[in-house]
Amino acid sequence: MKVILKAAALLICFHFCASGVFAQTNEKAFYGSWELDQSAYYGRQEPPTRYTKIFNADHTFANLQTQAGKTFTSHSGKYQVNNDDYYTERALYVKEGMSFVFKDKDVIIHYHFSDDKKWLTFSFTVQNGTAFTERWRRSDQAYADNSNLSQKKINPTTR
Repeated sequence: MKVILKAAALLICFHFCASGVFAQTNEKAFYGSWELDQSAYYGRQEPPTRYTKIFNADHTFANLQTQAGKTFTSHSGKYQVNNDDYYTERALYVKEGMSFVFKDKDVIIHYHFSDDKKWLTFSFTVQNGTAFTERWRRSDQAYADNSNLSQKKINPTTR
């Protein structure tokens, strides 16, 4: 009986450790800029809006919209990768007029990466019951890592 309990305890510990490792691996896959795939919407918006989502290593995110050459942050906040299927977003800033984003509310989002980690699909339902599925493409843009900002020096002649 003691052997069975020890084996069960060991398996439970292994499960939690492995889940943490997979979540950390997926967390790093989030880092960077993602652009919303709008192939289904082309031709319907005048002028077209470009949507960019940025995940930073310090667990912050920002959603940007670019329309008619002007870019603004629609919402931003904190995120946490829960496991290899779900992550949680909490918007701490929401631009006025963003009707589907709720400030200071956790939104649990199901995610799935393509095998090559170049595509990311989200499925979620917001507080008012509206369900969304979004497909994002990894962008070549860099991401901000604010964890050691004070240690980085910028040489203006090499820009």
